[in-house]
Order: sequence, then C-alpha cells, then structure tokens
Amino acid sequence: MNKKIFLLFLFFNTLAEAQISINGTIQDTANNLIPVANITLSKNNGSAIIAFAFSNTKGQYILQHNIPFTATDTFYIKANSIGFKPKIIVMQQATQTINFVLQAGVLQLPQVTVANNKPMLKIKGDTIDYKVEAFANKQDRVIGDVLKRMPGIEVADNGKISYNGKAISNLYLDGDDLLNDRYNIATQTVPNDLVDKVQVLENHQPIKVLKSAALSDKVALNLSLKNKARVKLIGRAALSGGVENLFDENLYVMAFKKKFKAINSIKAANIGKDISRDITAHNFNDFLKMVENNTPQNTLALSGVGSPNLPIQKYLFNNAALINLNNLAKTKKDLQFKTNIYYLYDKQQQIFNFNSQTYLPINTINYAENQHTTIFFKNLHTHLSINSNKDKYYLNNTIIADFNNQPSTSSLYTRNRLSTQELEQKTTNISNEFNIIKTINKTNVVEVYSYFNYINKPEILNINPGKNENIFNNNIPYLKLIQNYNVPTCFFNNYINFRHPTKHILQAYKLGTSGQWQTLQSNLQTLELSNAIKNVGDSFSNNISWRNYKIYASANLDYITDRAQISLNLPLQYNRIDYNYSEKKIDNSVGRFLFNSSVRFKYATGIENSIVANYSISNTMGSIADVYNGFIMQNFRMLNTNNIPLLQTQIQSVSLLFNYRKAIKIIFANIGISYSSTENKSISVNSFYDNIQKQSNILFNNTIKAYAVNGNISKYLFNLHSTANLKLGWQQNQWTQLQANTILNFNNNSITGTFSLSSKINERINTAFSSNFSNTVSVNKSNSKNDAINPSTTQWQHQFEINIIPKEDWFIKLKADDYSIAQNQTNTKNEYLFFDASLLFKANRIKADFSIEVLNIGNLATYKTVNITANNFSQS
Repeated sequence: MNKKIFLLFLFFNTLAEAQISINGTIQDTANNLIPVANITLSKNNGSAIIAFAFSNTKGQYILQHNIPFTATDTFYIKANSIGFKPKIIVMQQATQTINFVLQAGVLQLPQVTVANNKPMLKIKGDTIDYKVEAFANKQDRVIGDVLKRMPGIEVADNGKISYNGKAISNLYLDGDDLLNDRYNIATQTVPNDLVDKVQVLENHQPIKVLKSAALSDKVALNLSLKNKARVKLIGRAALSGGVENLFDENLYVMAFKKKFKAINSIKAANIGKDISRDITAHNFNDFLKMVENNTPQNTLALSGVGSPNLPIQKYLFNNAALINLNNLAKTKKDLQFKTNIYYLYDKQQQIFNFNSQTYLPINTINYAENQHTTIFFKNLHTHLSINSNKDKYYLNNTIIADFNNQPSTSSLYTRNRLSTQELEQKTTNISNEFNIIKTINKTNVVEVYSYFNYINKPEILNINPGKNENIFNNNIPYLKLIQNYNVPTCFFNNYINFRHPTKHILQAYKLGTSGQWQTLQSNLQTLELSNAIKNVGDSFSNNISWRNYKIYASANLDYITDRAQISLNLPLQYNRIDYNYSEKKIDNSVGRFLFNSSVRFKYATGIENSIVANYSISNTMGSIADVYNGFIMQNFRMLNTNNIPLLQTQIQSVSLLFNYRKAIKIIFANIGISYSSTENKSISVNSFYDNIQKQSNILFNNTIKAYAVNGNISKYLFNLHSTANLKLGWQQNQWTQLQANTILNFNNNSITGTFSLSSKINERINTAFSSNFSNTVSVNKSNSKNDAINPSTTQWQHQFEINIIPKEDWFIKLKADDYSIAQNQTNTKNEYLFFDASLLFKANRIKADFSIEVLNIGNLATYKTVNITANNFSQS
C-alpha cells in the first residue's frame, strides 16, 4: 500500500515538474526596462495563444501554464511592445529564465483592408475608400444610387450627403471642386460604372497652405473615376413621355479630363420631379453665418401649408425646365477657372384645405380655408471664379450674381367667400469674395479677406377683394389691399489674419471690420372703387434707415497632441448701430462691446474612435426687422409689428459627441447630446380677430431652451450582403407664449426613429426596406393636468422595394409605400398605401435603355398632414 502511494506521488510530482513556468525581464538595447510589454506563449508555431502575461513597472514578467511540456512539442514565447520590434524565442525546457532585449521600431498604423471576395473598404490615414463595385446592384444607373447603400454615408431626400452624422462640405470629381456645394447634379448624373471608388476625406482642409497651420473638422467626398471616364466627352439622353401629356426629358454632356471638367445638362419635366434640386446649395447658410451676413429674408407670402412627409413626386404638380452649365479649366500653372451658370423655369400648382385651431385660456380660435395656388420660379444664377491653390500660396476670387423673379397667385375660399392673392417677389443679389493666403518666413501665414454683397428684393402682395373695411378704410368698401415691402442692403466684411503654427500650438490672430447699410420701406395701400390708390395710414407704413458697423479682433489657439486637440476662440467686437425713423421722429444709436467665445475639445479614445465636446456663447444685436413699428400685412391673415427698442440676444450651447468606427467590420456609429439656451428680451404677442391675426413683439424676459439626444449606427452585414442603418432621436423644446394677457409655458417633445435595410438576395434579386417613426406631443405646462390640452401625433412610414432581374438586361422594380398618421386631438387615424412599378430593358447593342413606369397605381388623390406647435393644432 505504501509502495502504491509512493509511486502515485512520484507520478504527479514528475508531471508537475514538467509544467511550464517562465520568468525574466524585458529591456531595450540601451538597457532601459520596458513596462507593460506583452508576453505570449504559443505551441508548434501556431497562431493560437496558450497563455499571456505583462511586464511590471520594473520590466519583469512571470508566465505560467499547466500544459505538460513534452519533448515532441515545440513552444514559442514572444515579447511585443508598442514602439519596438517583436521578438520570438524557442523554449528549451519547462522551467526557464528568458530575458528579452527589444530593438526600437517605428510604429505605423496598418492599412485596413476588409476582405469579402472583393476589397470593399480601405482606410489610410484620414481617407476612407469605398469600392463602388462592391456596393452596386445591376439596376443602378448613377452614383447616387450606390451612395445610399454605403455604410456610414447617408443621403437625405433633398440630396444632402452626410458621413457618420456630419454633413459633407464638398463633393470632388477626381480632386476638383466643379460644383461648389451644389453637388446633386453629380450624384444624379454621373454613371456609377465610371466611378472606381468613393473617398471620404476626414479632417479635410481644402486650402493647401493651411494644412499645417489650421485645424479642420470638415468632411468631404471625392469621386475617384476610372480611366475610361477621363478619355473623351460623355453624352447621355433620356427622353420620356406619358399619358395626359406627361414628359420627362434629360440631356447631359460630361467631361472628366485632368485639365478640363464639365457637367452640362438640359432638363424638362412635368411628372412631379423637382429638378431644382440639381441646383440646391447645401451649405450656403453656413457660409453666410461664417461671414456674419444677415441677409434680408422674404417677408410677404401667400397663406399656405408645409410640405407633406411624402416623396415629392407624389404631391408636386409642376412644369419645369432647367439649363445647368458647369465648366472648370486649369492652366499648366494650376490656375483654375470655373463657371457655374443655370436658369430655372418652374411652374408649380397646389390645391389644399387648411384647418387650424389655437387653444387660448378662455376660448378656441378656428381658421379654415381652401386654396388653389400657382407659383412661378424664374431664376438666373451665375458663378465665376479664379483660383490658385498651391503649397505656399492661395488665391481665390468669386463673383456671384442671382436674378430671381417669383410671381405667385392663389384663389382662396374662406367662410364661403372667394379671395384672390397676387404676390410679386424679385431679387437681385450680387456678391464678390476675394481671398489671398501666403506663407512668409517659411512657417507663418498671412491671410487677407474681403467680401461684398448687394441685395435688392422688392415684394408686392395684392389681396382682392378688400377685407376688414373697419380696420383699413374707415368702414368704406374698397377693391383690394396692396402691401409693398423692400429692404435694399449693402454688406461688407474685411479682415487680415496672421497665423503662427508650431509643433503643438497653432496660433491665429484676426483683425477686421464689417458694415451693413439698409433701408426698410413698406406701406399698405387700398385700391378704391374709383380706382384711386390711397395709403391706409401712418400706422401701416415704415421708412427706416439702418447703419450697422463692427470692429472686431479675435485670437484662436489650438493645442495638439497625439490624441487630443483643444481649440479656443476668443473674439471681441465693438458693434455700433444707428437707425433713423424720420416719419415717427425716432433717431437711435446703440454701441456695445460684445464678447463671444467657443471652446472645442477632441480626444481620440482609440485609433478609430473619438469624443468631441463643444461649448459656445454668443451675443448678438437685433436686425432692422426687429425695430419697425408700422404694421406689415405679411399674408392674408397676419398683421405684424414691433413695439420694442433694439435688444441684445445671448445664445449658449453645449454638446458632446462620441464617434465610433470599426473599419474591419464596416461599422460606423455616433451618439450625441446637446443643450442650448436663447435669452431674448422680447416676446411675441398674438391677438385674434374674426378673420385676421395681429402679431407684435413687446419687452419681456423670454428664455428658449432646447435639449436633444441623437444616435446613429450603420453596419454592413457580410453574411446577408446587406447594409443596415438605425437612427434614433429625442428632442424637447421649452418656451413661453403670451396670449390673451396670459403667460403660457410649453414643452414640445418629439421622438424619431429610422431603420433601413438594403439587401442583395442573389445576383437576380435585391431589396430595400425602410421604416420611419415619429411622435410629437405639445404639453401646456401652465394648465393643470386635468385641464391641459396636450395634442399628440404619431406617424409611421414604411417603404419596401424589390428589384428582380428575370433575365439578362431585363429589370423589374416593384415599390410599396405605407403611411399611417394617428392623432389624439380628433381621435382619428389615416392610412395611405401607394404602389409603383417599372420595367426596364437595356439594349446594349445600340447603347440605349427602354423603360415604362406606372406610378400611384391605387390612384390616391388626397393626403392629410397634421402639425403641432405649442397650443396650435392644424390639419391640411
């Protein structure tokens, strides 16, 4: 018995002695100890790791494992640390001391290639390459069709493109900015088989001389073209006709050579296509904000309703034509000349019923009308620029001239009474932008900038027959009302900017001045039964002279490390405004120092992930549109005036954003929260009458708050050959209204969600599905819960599309759209189901396609929308 116990003890003791136990130190060639080095154990040169350990602060490590050490196996121990070349040593015995000496090595982030039969995605530095062929389907015709399926890229209904939640600043064609930010014509015109890859350019700095002198968080897209696209002119024509004299005609001529690029087109259609989207400027408002140009907006309007949440082709009745010419030429010295010219003619018609209820503390105000509107758009736009963009020198001069004429008419029935409205709006808008940037003393950069803008946009609104004789004409009947309004404006902004970049700190110091000259002219007239035109009275006229001057200086400091960026902007300005109201003996001058600042912090939590935090505070003075006190009839129902002096507004905002990307798995995500507070010194007061509404502004401390949380995730599902997108959002707006001498506090809450999935079932079938959800609730916080009227609306939208290729060169598309609108105010729910179908045949021998489409097969003719704002509920 004792012998058996002894033998068993000897067996286990021998086995224990054969198990692995390794220790040692990690140091570099200069005998410096290396902490947190990674030590791994593998067997038979396999890639699978059996055990691992890390060195401590003294460079020491201990690695143990209970796997038996036998003579038939070979064990490898590997030491690895960031900034050093890895080293592998073969183990000689189970218990051993192994000291590693690592050689320094340059750490380079590897280029990421996603392997999925074909390379779909590549990342190198701040550039992401999407292989177009990997995301294209056989029925695709233009690059815009493919962009919608690329994970991380979103294309809105109006054509605006975003990457991982951020709108792009430019879309380039082989590196050239042919179209400025009016890039829809490229996405809807350039054939997808001419594009090799779509490149996302993060932290994009378009001006070469500023690449090392200024930070940029812009995102741009570049369409890298195939060689066959660069060889010769490309011509395309699409000619269509349909029942009831429908037509859709398109002619394109394109060139994508190194020294010359062009996209020129002629379009005409009356099938509900909004061809004006080809000329949509997606970032123009951002430009105006950057140069601080507060341009006058259209003030007069026909009473109308907003657009329904439908694809525009389902509700737009128009007859439109567009000539769009975009040409870019470069000289041998890389001097670039560009012209962008278009002329749009568009006649649009709309028929709608409108019903509005405004809930006041003591009663409810109802307005109802039926309207048939016709609007003409006649727009001429010319853009001429010269540009030189070199490493040490940048020059740009751009001249833009817009001439727009927009006459509109409407027939309006309200309370069984017919009224007609005629609105004439003309705009002349001319601007010149000059910018020169040059490197001096090797690293310092000097920039000189000048911008000038002139706008004249007279507006005339006629309302026939005359209404409210007791208000406008001393109880005497008259033929019609005539409202005239115009604010001719001149604006300039000039500055000089000095930049001093160093390794970790970028400094920029700006000194500039800006000015604005305006004259607000308005009067309300009546056309008498005798055909004489008479002014209604002094209380319905305005003639204000306005001068706004600014002198400003700012310091911008950027601190940069390998992982972090901190940007601080400290602008100080002196703002002086003089305005004269001679008819009412008002002559005011206001001068103030305004301090605005912003801070931005960005931290890279990983190679592909980052956190961005922003805070800003801005103080602004009012505009000329805030100080007139003569009534202006803005539309059929609304009279507007102001009874306040010139006031200051303060806006504070803070946001936090987390960006996540895992390129090897093709997943993009972001989540952000934001808060803003706007402190006004005035509030809008509404007074309701039988068929008219008066709005005026009075002194009142009024704070508007907005909270928002938004998240988005986009993923390519390799096994399903699908792109999935999910977007969720929550927003709450808090503000105050003053109605019927009662202060009303409101919260508007909205929840939105969007899910989409595009899948390639096989080579002959692919599908696309999307679902949109929104819920809006208006809460009157001033009332008790029992008496509160809190209208809410819930909307669902589902879209499904299937593309079938029954045989080569034949394509069938079936599409269904389902809409559901439920609202608690009238306890109703409206359902709509649309069906479309098309058949396409590609006759490759003659390089032509033949197709037939049938739209709105169910022949739905009426659609109802619901809108909730504070204590107002409306249906149209």
